[in-house]
Amino acid sequence: MSNPTPISIGTKLLILFSSVLLAHSIYSAHEHTHLYSTRPPPQASTSYSPNPQHKLPLDIILETIISVSLLSIGIVLSGWEFRPIQWRKWAGQLEREKGQGPYEFLESRLGFIDIRAKRSEFASWVKEHEATKAT
Repeated sequence: MSNPTPISIGTKLLILFSSVLLAHSIYSAHEHTHLYSTRPPPQASTSYSPNPQHKLPLDIILETIISVSLLSIGIVLSGWEFRPIQWRKWAGQLEREKGQGPYEFLESRLGFIDIRAKRSEFASWVKEHEATKAT
């Protein structure tokens, strides 16, 4: 994996500002909803039921959209270094940086076991063991 790129001060400030803006918009939406639901009825004789069709003010909606957009941009700008999409470019970059390709684990593993050689080795061991046992 590549190392993360250092985050600039501007990106940190953008993330901080947009996070505070998002927290403020969430608090404003909660406050507005709470104040609207606890408002007394217009006339004392009628019973009050909260209106689920009540909408948030436009400024709270815009503040939420802008803060989420800025936060997304800040997170993207502070992210990891992008890799090339094409496989051959990425493999070439990996070989230049680390000296090994993407299939190095396959190239460096042990080869297959020669079963015939192991079988004859075991047979000779059995013969030696029987010869030492007989004496």
